[in-house]
Amino acid sequence: MVSRQNGDGFVLDATKRDRFELLSAYLDGEVTPEEGRLVNHWLANDADAQNLYRRLLLLRRAFRTLPIVPVANRPTPEQVLQSIKRHRLKTASLAVAFTVVALMASSLTSFLGIQPFPWRLTQLDGSELHPQEVPELALDEPAIELPAEQSPADFSADQVN
Repeated sequence: MVSRQNGDGFVLDATKRDRFELLSAYLDGEVTPEEGRLVNHWLANDADAQNLYRRLLLLRRAFRTLPIVPVANRPTPEQVLQSIKRHRLKTASLAVAFTVVALMASSLTSFLGIQPFPWRLTQLDGSELHPQEVPELALDEPAIELPAEQSPADFSADQVN
C-alpha cells in the first residue's frame, strides 16, 4: 500500500484516494457501468464508503447553495479607464480655473492700484524702496567694503589663539 501525506498532515493511502475520486466521479455521473456497480457494492457493504459518500453529498449541496455574485456589478476595464479619464479632466479643469482666477485677481489689483501684499520693501537706512527704483549693483566693485588681503605670514601665533 502506497501512502503519502497531504498539506494538512493526513496520511492518505492510494486505496482511500482512489475511493474518494471514484465516489466523487459517481456523484457527478462520470463513471463507467462497471465502476458504478463497484460504488454501489461499497455503499451497500462498507461503512467508511457510506460515511465518505454522505460527506461528499453535503459538500455538493453546500456548493450548489453558495450565492452567485453577478458579474454585471463589477466595472469593466473600459469603465475603469473612463473613470480615470474623467478624474484627470476634472483635475486639469480645476487647475485651469485656479490659474484664471489668480490672473484675474492679479490684473484687477494692478488695475485698481491695490498692493497685493501688505508689507513694503525698505532699504538698510530705513527709507522705503519703491518698485520703480531699482538698486544698482556694480559688478566690478564689491557691494560692501572688504578687509584688505593679508598673507598667512602677517598673522602672529598669538592672533591665531
